[in-house]
Amino acid sequence: MYSSEDLQWIWLCSVPGIGPVRRSLLLQCFGTVGQVFEASRQDYLRERFSEKEAEALCTGKDPEKIRGQAERWAEQGITVLTPSSAVFPRSLLRADPPVFLLYAKGDISLLQRKNVGIVGSRKCTNYGSAAARYLSGNLARFGYGIVSGMAYGIDACAGRGALDAGGGTIAVLGCGADICYPQGNRALYNKIAAKGLLLSEYPPGTRPLAGSFPMRNRIIAALSQAIVIVEAAERSGALITVTIAADSGIPVLVVPGPIFSETSRGTNLLIRDGAELVLRWEDIPIALGDMNPEAIREEEHAGNNSGKGPGPSFPDETAEQIWENISWEARSTADIIRDCSLPPEKVLPVLTMLELQGYIETLPNKDIIRLR
Repeated sequence: MYSSEDLQWIWLCSVPGIGPVRRSLLLQCFGTVGQVFEASRQDYLRERFSEKEAEALCTGKDPEKIRGQAERWAEQGITVLTPSSAVFPRSLLRADPPVFLLYAKGDISLLQRKNVGIVGSRKCTNYGSAAARYLSGNLARFGYGIVSGMAYGIDACAGRGALDAGGGTIAVLGCGADICYPQGNRALYNKIAAKGLLLSEYPPGTRPLAGSFPMRNRIIAALSQAIVIVEAAERSGALITVTIAADSGIPVLVVPGPIFSETSRGTNLLIRDGAELVLRWEDIPIALGDMNPEAIREEEHAGNNSGKGPGPSFPDETAEQIWENISWEARSTADIIRDCSLPPEKVLPVLTMLELQGYIETLPNKDIIRLR
């Protein structure tokens, strides 16, 4: 299953005390992973690696033990991908620092799709949640894969939106691919493992550490043809991904937010400084050259495109009336019933139908919000 070169990559990326930057330096010094593997203690010292580093590099060079470990990971459903693998994204080798190995759990064919990264605040508002679900769902139906970090907030909403639309999503973790973090996203983690793809550059069993999450952001950027930031405060960690993408020449698109919202201050400042604006999901494939803007304008002039995605098929006029009273902003069920001027027994079954079909969501406080 694994070639000799695969095993050498697994060894190099698991040497204690040798992180991404030092791995990259080793390859610069010796040329290939095979030459790094074959080098002696004196060779490492000659290239000015420390005594401790040289000692660590001289241990664990047993191909059969490495193969045995990889096979045990395979029993957990985890595949190791190296630059020798056909599906390994070459863009990862251009990251800073480069990524030379991924642990994957799920559908690795998603790495061969055109992907859009969607990131944002962990403490998102109802508006941000709805925007992330709307964008990811429509982009997934269009054929894009959605990349995020599976954190609380916008990341989780983006992943759920893609899966609910029957599309693919990739979650890049700051811990081992066998570990669900945060624990509150266990249901999402299990669903991505079954229908999407979990990725990590850290070996299985690696616990989440604060420093791992900024590093994983470069993988999100490298896997994406564009980065969309939905909601972020002025000092949000999501802006790290934006900076990495911009420095790498990856398009960055920004969803505007209310001027009074602190969680939109960072995104609104990006727009002020010249970032591309997202007003509808079609803006993203248009920016990537995958959709003709003229065709969209013609549909809008004809009244066939609201910019809010396809609506449900209504069994009767009553259901359509209820749908028209559901907003992109959270509203209580009582307010919807009042504005429809209908009895609860007419409204509640329609709300249940719409939620089962993925058009609305009931929030923890029982408010209703439109998803598409």
